[in-house]
Amino acid sequence: MAERARYIELNNLKVVCGYQDAYMCTFGGLNYIDFRSKQFYRQAEAELFATVEPLATYIPHLPFVLGFTGVPHASGAVHRPLRERWLDGRQRW
Repeated sequence: MAERARYIELNNLKVVCGYQDAYMCTFGGLNYIDFRSKQFYRQAEAELFATVEPLATYIPHLPFVLGFTGVPHASGAVHRPLRERWLDGRQRW
């Protein structure tokens, strides 16, 4: 489900996105997620899954915290330039 959501967001909606949001929305709670060996722009059938390890059992009470500044923004404006440099092969900047 996480991979399908990310694939649709990236390829159909044309939103610059990573894996974190899709995986956290799919699994919820407190998790360790390992994204090693994942790459952008692989065909959906060739994409490796991330490893998800639930951590909630280690925390007796997981509080719900929500922060809102009241200032709307789009994270793509921040992430897009960094991602484009990486994809262009400029791994250092």
